[in-house]
Formats: sequence, structure tokens, C-alpha cells
Amino acid sequence: MAEKIVVGQYAQLIKKLHLQFSLTTALAIYMNICSDIKKGGKMQSDRCVNRIVHHDKVELARSQDLGPKEVEQLCQLFKAFSEPGRLRILHALLQQEMCVCDLAALLDVSESAVSHQLRLLRTLGLVVNRREGTVLYYRPANSRLIELIGFAGSLLVDR
Repeated sequence: MAEKIVVGQYAQLIKKLHLQFSLTTALAIYMNICSDIKKGGKMQSDRCVNRIVHHDKVELARSQDLGPKEVEQLCQLFKAFSEPGRLRILHALLQQEMCVCDLAALLDVSESAVSHQLRLLRTLGLVVNRREGTVLYYRPANSRLIELIGFAGSLLVDR
């Protein structure tokens, strides 16, 4: 019963907000509030209580914002790290050059699956290969990947 009263109070608030915001925004706020209530009735919103735009902060952020090309490239980079198999391949290649067969044995997957992941990593410019006879050996395209993966790992330790 108490939950219905609280939701009713917030519904009135949303009706007032709808005067300032679109219906879609008002409904999104309402859904977040209902979600917060289900989590114990405490408001745990990431929004400001009072809506004040600090124009100086916005302008500074805009002046330092990434360009669309940089955003896309970084998204692709982090997308490469988001798949466990690709991350394990990169980590292994940071230790030593390896061929598809070696990587498949390490990951306990098919050579075809490894080849697919390596093709994506090569397209992203993260790995390069060299041929020795009939065998292709892969290695990181940039040694700074070691720093990036090491830094990401240190973030986990700091938690």
C-alpha cells in the first residue's frame, strides 16, 4: 500500500515534469523512479536534484571532446577487447609470436574460430603476421598494447 502512495506521488511529479519535458522524457524519468522504488524505495538516481547547466564546464568539455573519427576508433579498439577469446589471443601474443594452431590449442577452440578472431584483430590494426614457410606467425602491431592491457588490469586491482 505504501508503495502505491509513493508511486502516486511520483506520478504527480511526472505530470508536472511533462510540462517542461517531452512525454517520452517524462515517462523515462517515471520508469527510473519506479525502478528505484522496487530497489528498496530509495532514490538512487544519477541525475541532479536541481537542473542547472554549468556553461563553463560544458564549453570546456566541448573544447576537449573527441572527434567522431577518434570516438569510432576507440570504440572499435575496446570492442576488440570485449570478447574474451580476442582478449586472450592478444594477451598471448604480447608474450610471444604464435601461429593459429598454437592459439587454437591455447584457447581450446577450432583453428577456424581463431582465424576469424585474428582477421578482425588484423583489420583493426592490432596484430600483424609474418610468413615462415607455410606457417603464419602473429604478433601485436604495436608494443604499447602491453601498456594498455597492463593499465586495464591495474584498474581491476584498484577496485
